[in-house]
Amino acid sequence: MKSKKNLIYVGLVIVLIVIIISIVILTRKPNQNTEKQANIDVSVEYKEEDEDTNWKDENYEEVSLKESINITKAGTYHLTGNLEEGNITVKAGDNDLIKLVLDNVNINCSNSSAINIENAKKVIIIVEEGTTNTLTDGEKYLTQDEPDAAIFSKDDLVINGTGILNINANFLDGIASKDGLKIVGTTLNVNSNDDGIRGKDYIGIKNANITINASGDGIKSTNDTDTSKGYILIENSIMNIETEQDGMQAETNLKIVDGKYTIKTGGGSTNSSTSETWGEWGMEKRMNREPQTTVTTTNEVSAKGIKGNNGILIESGAFKIDSSDDSIHSNGTITINNGIFEIQSGDDGIHADETININNGNIKILKSYEGIESSNIYINGGNIDLVASDDGINISGGNDISSISGRAGQNNFTGTTAGSLYINDGTITIDSSGDGIDVNGKGYINGGKIIVNGPTNSGNGALDYASIFEVNGGELIAVGSSGMMQAPSNGSKIYSISYVYTSTQEAGSTITIKNSNGEEIISCTATKTYNSVVVSSEKLKKGETYTIYSNGEKLEEITIENIVTSVGSRGMQGGEINKHPSQGGKTSGGKMNF
Repeated sequence: MKSKKNLIYVGLVIVLIVIIISIVILTRKPNQNTEKQANIDVSVEYKEEDEDTNWKDENYEEVSLKESINITKAGTYHLTGNLEEGNITVKAGDNDLIKLVLDNVNINCSNSSAINIENAKKVIIIVEEGTTNTLTDGEKYLTQDEPDAAIFSKDDLVINGTGILNINANFLDGIASKDGLKIVGTTLNVNSNDDGIRGKDYIGIKNANITINASGDGIKSTNDTDTSKGYILIENSIMNIETEQDGMQAETNLKIVDGKYTIKTGGGSTNSSTSETWGEWGMEKRMNREPQTTVTTTNEVSAKGIKGNNGILIESGAFKIDSSDDSIHSNGTITINNGIFEIQSGDDGIHADETININNGNIKILKSYEGIESSNIYINGGNIDLVASDDGINISGGNDISSISGRAGQNNFTGTTAGSLYINDGTITIDSSGDGIDVNGKGYINGGKIIVNGPTNSGNGALDYASIFEVNGGELIAVGSSGMMQAPSNGSKIYSISYVYTSTQEAGSTITIKNSNGEEIISCTATKTYNSVVVSSEKLKKGETYTIYSNGEKLEEITIENIVTSVGSRGMQGGEINKHPSQGGKTSGGKMNF
């Protein structure tokens, strides 16, 4: 009897578990994909000696600079004085550690590097606290190959110390290392005739204050033959970078953790992809530069703000970017986990060929051609406010016009398969002259609040998609022209109203929807003229009647009958129509009322 009761209890427990699992499955928001996190394997090991600035406790040699110095053995060298013509050359053993302490040093070398490291295990340049040091090279070197920088190293190079180091690079680069390069805690000012800071295998920067004015790239890692190298890791630093070409450029991956970064490239966003001079960044310097065997990058010249060929991972920080080319760009994946961004771009605000993940942060794109563009975009949180002269958010692929039009600065996607958009959370405001949200594939809104102030011309729409655009949660308000308007797909899980006005509404007009009790359900103010609006909300219920107002004036009562309820002279029954075939749209699946 006891055994029978136990079996009953076990059965009840199993039934209860099945019910709980079923409830979880049924109540889970559909299509809520998690982000495709970038595989950013970036780390820099800082050994104790890399951060140690306490050289006075060591045995060291005093060096008063009067003529060129040749260092051939391991040791710590305390450098003082002015060297009006000459340099410091390090040619030590393969296992030798060299420390150069700069203590109010001024070095000028008219025909080579101010500091030339030909051989050592590692060289650590310590910029002494409370001192100001200046290194200057000439416009022409005795050799055209290497060295090619005011500070040049064939081996691992570390710069630490809390003093100030000024570098005037009149030949080409400011700092160049053919191995790894670390900068820790230093205030560094670089003026260069080409790249500001260049490392081959990797660059690690933390707790530094760096200003760069460069005719080439600002910070650059160049190893393109080893996928485990060619990366940049920047932590908790302050940077002001103005360049003719890329602000930061990693051959593989670029990771930023905290700090404050101001970047201007290619003359800024005023030199946009629609201008005649766009793309001529640093042309004079490139034509005059001799081939450099130390540079092994295959990248085309660009003027992007932050660029990582394989991937970019931004954990946090404050960014102000004014770029002629894309402000944040990767041929692979971009992941933004947090941060504050103020972006002005002459091309795309944030662009990745493969995937963009935005998990949090405050992103303002004040100017762009396309605001956020990739084959796949996952927005899981944050506040995004963007302005675009073409599309606001663009999922490229398939027949996407922006990638096949031949315009200056277009990004050609390698894949032909249309991608997907997932908005799972966040607050997004879009002001676009082209399509507000353009999905050349499938789109899903599962949460968040999205407001689109879309186009005023009839050749674009606030929403524009090729196959599926499901709204399954959150809130969407899409305002714009009606010529190419689309509403969400009939497979959506929440209800939508598609409304076309009998006349064009003025900018500044307030759109309000109230329920039968007079309670406000939706309200927004349009930033420009419009004659259509699409509203999707979890508050809209089937069978209930709602009233739409313009500036408080009652326009129409609407009873929700279908997933998409359409009203107006160009209203739609079903959402998946009214996109010209040349734009990758569908010509069936709904009915237009003319």
